[in-house]
Formats: sequence, C-alpha cells, structure tokens
Amino acid sequence: MINKFLRILGQLYSLYIQAILFVAGFIVLNVACYRLNVTAGLFITGFTLILFGIIINRDQQSGR
Repeated sequence: MINKFLRILGQLYSLYIQAILFVAGFIVLNVACYRLNVTAGLFITGFTLILFGIIINRDQQSGR
C-alpha cells in the first residue's frame, strides 16, 4: 500500500517537473523565434507541442 502510494507520488512529481521544464523551454523558444520571425515562431510552437504530446503519451503507455 505504501509502495503503491510512493510510486504514484513519484509519477506525479515526474510529470510536474516535466511540465515545468516544458513551459520554461516553450516560453524561451517562443520569445527567441518571435523576435526573429513570426512564422518561424509558429512552426517552433507547433513542433514543441507535438513533441511534448508524444513524450507524455509514451510515458503513459510505458507505465512510468
């Protein structure tokens, strides 16, 4: 019971850290790209969101 609780807590903590890193990287990329070119910023935004979705989906399927 305690091991299961700790495992769930570890998964939530891992997702929380992943989300913080994603948001920070997302903001930095967007600011850098939008200063250069709006179209490049939109492409980077799309690719980043797709990549994050793939990573989260793979983590959930692997039971991490």
